Amino acid sequence: MVDVPYQWLHWSRQQPRKFICLQANQTGSERLATELAQVLFGYFQSQNDSFAQLSSQAPAPVHAVFWQNSPLLADKSVTSLPDDVLTLLERKLLSKDRQTPTLAGGELNGDEFRIRVINAQQYRSQLGQENRLLVIDARQGFNPDAIAALSGTIIGGGVVVVIIDTQITADSISLTHFIGGIENRSNCLALNLTSANEKSEWLAPLTRMLTFHDVASDLRSLPDLSDGAVNQAQQEVVAGIVKVASGKRDRPMVLTADRGRGKTTALALASRYYLQQHSTSAQLIKIVITAPTPQAVATYFRHLQDSEGWQVNGLAAQFAGHQVKFMPLEQLIEEKQDCHLLLVDEAAGIPIPQLLSLSKQYHRLVFASTVHGYEGAGRGFTHKFLPYLRATYPGTRLAQLREPVRWSVNDELEQLLFERFFLNASLAELPSVASLPITAQQLRYRWGHGRDLLDDEQLFSQVIALLVSAHYQTKPSDLKLILDDPNLVLGLQFSELSTAEQQAERSDTTGNNHLLVGVVLLLFEGGLAPELVEKISRGERRIPGHFTPQSLLTQANADWAFAYTYGRIVRIAVHPDLQNQGLGQQLLSASEQYAIERDINGLSTSFGVNSTLFNFWYQAGFQIARLGFSRDKASGEHSVLMLKALTPGLRSQAKRLQQQWRENLPGYLSDEFKTLPASLMAMMLSASSDQQNLGVAGERDIDADNLQQLQRFIDGSRQYSYCVPALHKLLMSLAKNDYSYVKNIASQDEPERHPHSLLLAKVLQKVSVTELVKRGGVSGQKALLQQLKDATRALLSQQTY
Repeated sequence: MVDVPYQWLHWSRQQPRKFICLQANQTGSERLATELAQVLFGYFQSQNDSFAQLSSQAPAPVHAVFWQNSPLLADKSVTSLPDDVLTLLERKLLSKDRQTPTLAGGELNGDEFRIRVINAQQYRSQLGQENRLLVIDARQGFNPDAIAALSGTIIGGGVVVVIIDTQITADSISLTHFIGGIENRSNCLALNLTSANEKSEWLAPLTRMLTFHDVASDLRSLPDLSDGAVNQAQQEVVAGIVKVASGKRDRPMVLTADRGRGKTTALALASRYYLQQHSTSAQLIKIVITAPTPQAVATYFRHLQDSEGWQVNGLAAQFAGHQVKFMPLEQLIEEKQDCHLLLVDEAAGIPIPQLLSLSKQYHRLVFASTVHGYEGAGRGFTHKFLPYLRATYPGTRLAQLREPVRWSVNDELEQLLFERFFLNASLAELPSVASLPITAQQLRYRWGHGRDLLDDEQLFSQVIALLVSAHYQTKPSDLKLILDDPNLVLGLQFSELSTAEQQAERSDTTGNNHLLVGVVLLLFEGGLAPELVEKISRGERRIPGHFTPQSLLTQANADWAFAYTYGRIVRIAVHPDLQNQGLGQQLLSASEQYAIERDINGLSTSFGVNSTLFNFWYQAGFQIARLGFSRDKASGEHSVLMLKALTPGLRSQAKRLQQQWRENLPGYLSDEFKTLPASLMAMMLSASSDQQNLGVAGERDIDADNLQQLQRFIDGSRQYSYCVPALHKLLMSLAKNDYSYVKNIASQDEPERHPHSLLLAKVLQKVSVTELVKRGGVSGQKALLQQLKDATRALLSQQTY
């Protein structure tokens, strides 16, 4: 006979998930919480009774998560708000002395509920968990990211309740668009509580929706596949994971799946099976699992805890002396572990640089991930990391789980989320007769707001697919920005189809025989009232949608920032099959012209900086305004803000700002920017130079004495330490005519091993000799010194003094 969790999984996934949207105002929370608690008690009581009769076992507790989008709950010390609907509902669900029976006549003991209240920033902590109830109070703001992520934790038979404010609904096109998808779905319900004053007007349909219907199932004779797998596909994945652990090294496995397909369970089943195979082995085996957060692997350890012979203590487990433990990413990267298998769950939520580090340090790896974009790094895992992994390790195995195990096939809640958030948007194939390359004469542009595309769902889907393909941080909340922000303009780049292409009947849905090839999101910023600017300057306010001037004012000390207006390029994307033809640069040029026609003072952009992206924006005429000290959570890279002035006034300010950034840079290089790639720093130094007439001696602030010191360092007649000032001047004098030289270095494989990068890291970033020997792959200090001399000689030979 199979165990209870296995029975529960098979039984619950046959039941539909329920989605309920309640439109309410800020009053009447007591009544709403009381009546909602009664209906939920009745539903879960009937569900538990049915399972108990079929299995003769106690059902799983009602794990629930409550989430509220409130600015107050951004303070992590605050776990709930007094007298709000969630606090009241939690109190009623956990009450042990309720006087009012449930509508179904039964009553759950308060101990049957396990409720976790999370604040506005904590919804990602639930990834990988399994819940039966989700209640979201969205009356203070609609957050598509949270709804998408948290709904993915709800198992079959579970309930999602979203409470929204009627006024927010009226003001939000994205929310109206979302609610519009609820109609005509039998397990989804939208109710307006403000228009139904009498209890029976809204409680009756809610009760009907949450009436439990028995599911016929013989739980005592369920098929029990080997390894405890739920279906054949999961069993094959388990076998593949075991093969990674026991087969040849450097053959990683990548497991992808939509939410609810059992990928985390497969990791646990494989770990269990592998260690059971070695239960009598004298060699102690160690398996390590990591994820963006410890909470993401709770399901993994729960499966181990339900297995006979396992001792589980938090995020560590033992079986016959063998070990399984969770370890944070940073520790795995900084302190290489001696483990037989490394499992990386929720890999799409991990910055690409950290994934690269893991793939280089560990030889038996399994990466498991969803790829819908609300995990953090999202599609960057698919579009950036996976190609690298397959090129570096040809034996990489790919596996995918398609059949849901948490809920039924054709689940209406999943369909709702996919449809309304465009989570399954895919790029259309290009016409086979498309003219390549596309010329500027073929390009046409269309500017407007996102709401203008709602009547053309196919084109809108292609817009989202383009954005997702190019930006790993694209997520459901971007749809809200596109639809709701009046200051955001969507620029669409089309290519006219040739006569042959028109005859092939390949055109976009506008009927204009145009093919969508590029998209840009342009957000207009600035123009705030002086009193608001003063509060921002004092740190009392921060206004959403004005990132550029606020960043310049508060982080670059630019008091003039709000005297100008900006068009911030939030996203830019070109069809992957048409890249490297200059379409992106032409899209930027079109954006510039559009901004000039609207009297905008300048364009701006902010992104996690790397050499490829920096070169793209620099070639388009953008200048460095500031470089962030901390690394972006999604990309793992420092964020840079760049400007392109379109008017003389801003052009002068931007020039001074870049000069100031360069002057202040040396003070940060050995501290805040110590880990910044040296090859990238060289590009930024040369790009930010304002020196002219570089052929004239002395323009680089390198005098004859400096040159003599550098030559003596090269020939070995002077020790390195005595030449550091001259080397410092040499590197800080990188100028615009050096840009192609340092750009070529940055484009090479492993650019940080290049002698020039080692020299910059040693002189400017003060990286230790030990670290540089390791980074450069040289035999020791003497070999490193020679590399530094070679770099100095090469730099001098290609410069004119």
